[in-house]
Amino acid sequence: MQVRQALSPNASAEAPLYVGLVVSAWNTGQMPGPPEPDVARVRSWCEQLVHDQVRVECEVGPHSVTLVERRRPEQQDTGAEWTRFPIARLRYTQTTRTWALYWRDRDERFHLYHQLAPSPDIDDLLGEIDRDPTALFWG
Repeated sequence: MQVRQALSPNASAEAPLYVGLVVSAWNTGQMPGPPEPDVARVRSWCEQLVHDQVRVECEVGPHSVTLVERRRPEQQDTGAEWTRFPIARLRYTQTTRTWALYWRDRDERFHLYHQLAPSPDIDDLLGEIDRDPTALFWG
């Protein structure tokens, strides 16, 4: 019940919990995810943005790639971890074979970026993030 309440405070003890089912399918490769060549392209794009104090990393999920800005702690000797700040999410739709771009608000919720239509080419989304004409990604 404690796990169920942590995931959903309104969940009842009798309600089935299917979280493990999805994770299991993803872990065993039974669930299709984003195309590996596109994920490799995003990783390469992120590697170009590595600096001494800041780096950009990607976190791959079952249907998306989240771009995360990581910053070195201000005081190195404190043992603090690098900070994690989500920038954008690239969501892949298997049925249409397209990528859609999402921006993150101040509450770390993602919203569809309406200035760019979904595209089968991941470089279209990466280019839009680079240009950032709305200042939603880099400020």
